[in-house]
Amino acid sequence: MGTKGSSTQTSRVIVSIVGLIAIAAYGLTAALQILVWNPLGAPMYFFASFSAGMALADAFFISGGDYTPWGGLLGLVSAAALVGTLMVMVFRGKPGMRTART
Repeated sequence: MGTKGSSTQTSRVIVSIVGLIAIAAYGLTAALQILVWNPLGAPMYFFASFSAGMALADAFFISGGDYTPWGGLLGLVSAAALVGTLMVMVFRGKPGMRTART
């Protein structure tokens, strides 16, 4: 049947594996956000707010543009994330970009 010690060790191994899976999922989510979601932020912001801006422009005879500073900041972050993604794609696998092993 097993002893109490082996049962405790098995539960510790299971908890460790679950923890490692959680850490890997967290890292994958962070990489996904940086490399995919951030570059798509500015276009999605434009598509989501375009119809609302046009509705305001048509109703109140205004321009309907974005007057907040956050739209420009989102554009800059999206551009930086896109450049970072392209750099990762270009320099991945280049011998000079790998760290030296000691």
